[in-house]
Amino acid sequence: MQISFSNPGMLWFFLGIPFLVLGHFIALRFTEKRAIRFANFEALARVTHTKLRTNNIGVLILRIIMLALIILAASGTKVTYNATVPGFDYIIALDTSVSMLATDLKPNRLEAAKDTTLSIINRLDGKTKIGIVSFAGTSTVELRPTISTEELKNAIVKLDIKNIGGSNIGEVLITASNTFDKDSKDKAIILLTDGQGNIGTAIENAIEYAKEQEIKIYPIAVATSTGGLFTDVNVTLQIDEESLKKMADETDGRYFRATTKDELDTAYVELTKFRSRLLTKEISAHLMFLAILILFTEWLLIKTKYSSIP
Repeated sequence: MQISFSNPGMLWFFLGIPFLVLGHFIALRFTEKRAIRFANFEALARVTHTKLRTNNIGVLILRIIMLALIILAASGTKVTYNATVPGFDYIIALDTSVSMLATDLKPNRLEAAKDTTLSIINRLDGKTKIGIVSFAGTSTVELRPTISTEELKNAIVKLDIKNIGGSNIGEVLITASNTFDKDSKDKAIILLTDGQGNIGTAIENAIEYAKEQEIKIYPIAVATSTGGLFTDVNVTLQIDEESLKKMADETDGRYFRATTKDELDTAYVELTKFRSRLLTKEISAHLMFLAILILFTEWLLIKTKYSSIP
């Protein structure tokens, strides 16, 4: 765990703690001089079997702690620590071109991708935001990022083939990049496709755009090397692995090739599993709350156990 400060100049006020200690004992001495005129402490102590003259060390310690908490709060104290958390907020970009009807993944590529996506959503913790974008020749935002499992399932179930020719991978990367919420910090696009970007926006431009937005891209190629049947024709589409690997490498993502549904499941699990990473949290408000709590405790002690005489 590491501690940092957004306003470290305030830490100089720690030099005031010795003056607080000195002031405490000076004030205590004057209080005792005033009180001694009205009471015989030795006689009272013999009667009550209680030490009536104390240095109020307990109150002094509380005041030192309270001052330290206020200084740390004013300094903007931040704590950085390792935590196991969901990896990212995700946009799942799913290819819905006609070729996704090929049956080399059962019952076909699109349904296999939808089934796996649904199963992964059930495994997540309910705090990870996920959005859905579909694409063929054009891109459509099916669902903006949400933690609602029900909305995600409905959006995925409704996905169907688009009768628009081609796969505009460049456009869908830009669309997905723009679909994240403004407050999303760790962002990743999961791109499921069985072909190559053959129309529209240049993939190189889309990669640069994602890099500017600090978005990782995880392409998953969904197809076997032999291809599959759709509309009674065996079609072998050449996957542009070079481009898919490039977008993964340049955005610090990872490329997967899924030739079976099990491999698709494995890729999804790897991408969405919980990861250990550094988190930073500002705790100034918590420190100020503790300071106020100690102030209230000190007030109670002064009014009871450490009340002055007379």
